[in-house]
Amino acid sequence: MAINREDFAQQCVESGVWVGVQPHFLMALAQLRSGIVNTTTGEAIGPYRVTEAEWNADGSHQELQIHLGADRRRFPFVQVLHAAIRTLRVSQAFSLEQGRHPTSVELYKAGWPDDPDIAVAGFESRLQAALDATRAEIVDAFAVLYPATISDDAALGGADPNIPPRTGDGAGPGIQPSEKLFAEKCLWIMVRLVDAFDLTGFQVAGILGNLGHECAGFRDMHQKGVSIATGGLGWAQWSGSRRNTFEAFAAEKGLTVYSDEANFGFLMHELRTTHAVAITELRKTTTLSEAVKSFEATYEKAGVKNFPSRERWATLALDLYRAGGQPGAAISPLPARATDLLQAAVPFRVLASAKAGKRQFWLVGEGGEVPGQVLIEQRSDGEVRVLKRDTLVVPLKGLGLPSEVVADLESDIESPDPVGKTPGITVPASDRAGRLFAAAVAAVNTLVSRHVKGTSNGQLACAWAVNTLASQALGKPIGGNLATAAMAKVLVANHQELAENALVAGAIVISPTAGGVTGHVGIAGEPAVPVGKTKIYSNSSSRGVFLQNYTVESWHARFDKRGLDIRYFLP
Repeated sequence: MAINREDFAQQCVESGVWVGVQPHFLMALAQLRSGIVNTTTGEAIGPYRVTEAEWNADGSHQELQIHLGADRRRFPFVQVLHAAIRTLRVSQAFSLEQGRHPTSVELYKAGWPDDPDIAVAGFESRLQAALDATRAEIVDAFAVLYPATISDDAALGGADPNIPPRTGDGAGPGIQPSEKLFAEKCLWIMVRLVDAFDLTGFQVAGILGNLGHECAGFRDMHQKGVSIATGGLGWAQWSGSRRNTFEAFAAEKGLTVYSDEANFGFLMHELRTTHAVAITELRKTTTLSEAVKSFEATYEKAGVKNFPSRERWATLALDLYRAGGQPGAAISPLPARATDLLQAAVPFRVLASAKAGKRQFWLVGEGGEVPGQVLIEQRSDGEVRVLKRDTLVVPLKGLGLPSEVVADLESDIESPDPVGKTPGITVPASDRAGRLFAAAVAAVNTLVSRHVKGTSNGQLACAWAVNTLASQALGKPIGGNLATAAMAKVLVANHQELAENALVAGAIVISPTAGGVTGHVGIAGEPAVPVGKTKIYSNSSSRGVFLQNYTVESWHARFDKRGLDIRYFLP
């Protein structure tokens, strides 16, 4: 079936700008794979020839809040967004490994390695022909969607369209695709900065305006046109000695330089130490424009100022702050004393709230590398405390809460489905670890948690993944449902604990939630020498899929610094 190429090109531009990848590559990709027609080849369908397995593996992106249902694979324009997500992940992985951005040929080979056409002579020429065939259509699409704002060269080179400055009237125009990720992150960052430094909304918006300009609304973590090994990096595009300090800061905490925790944590570190003057000067400002210019002069010190762009991002930040994150919404009721109980450098959002007399309750979702949920109470005397914290805290049983509070909180939260037994499976104790290890290896990139109820699109599914694999391999889950603290109690009561130097493949590796820090759980691989090189398999919170994503050494780097125990058990 034919596809309207003009509409398809515009969809490539919208999806590429939203996700932060090159729209021209997205259209050339479809040209190469199908000629941009909606037909079927075996199990592969649509203009991108997407299989069901490929759709499930890259159908969602937690940070961008994109979640594509299984039934949407058949829609050609939705496939464009799927291709954009896959392109982003492949490009980021390539950049981390190689220290530079991939070429179009390298991007295709890394992202679509199963295409037999790659091995046929002349592949590079065919890809170039697809790029040539779609060049004019992408330029025209940019001209329609962003008239008189971007040159032909910029459209083809991947630069962000220069969307006209916002009015700053407190309402502002609707959120553009390229601003969506900024809008998702903006509010929690501003709330934390206001609380930490006692700033006003417009003063903190001045900080966000500068960050938004530097990293294209949190979508570009590397300075464009400069070597990834030496250019600007992160939210503020830290460069030179500041980049080196940022990388060391992230490594010391066991974080990647792309994580919100590393970027926000380093921003706070500098604002409290080496760049405290930026806060001192920011407090003197009386307008949004002054705040933007002040923070640029004392913190960013950019070679190219481009204040219209910085002020546009700042205006969007202030609009969102005034509206509580979304047009028409109220500002989050979570008081500063309650935010002090949350992990210091991670994203958060209020999932639900309830009231009983003079007592107020909030159910808060924490993001970051190890996400979880926190139930907070403000008592009638004003005291604020954490009632429960874990990977998931719902259902809210055994906490002595008024029934109406439980009903109000749980009505806004999707209850998780418990993992049940798999009938007919009986495994001798001597075989259990080996069976679970084999299941973990087979589950890499195939056990997708993004669609599991109650796990925030797979973000809170580490215990679910281990229980699911245990049920499949051993006939029943380990226990504890979806909470690491509850699973740890089951393991201590019913399973043999191992010393680290006695690890076996298939052992449960768990750092249960404790001391205000959310934990994590995974499955050990074959023992290595030294033991720190032993692989660990677990659910990836950011991707919502089961991966080999740790070693014993990197697990220590992550959870030792969080003050959590690391324990090992036979399944």
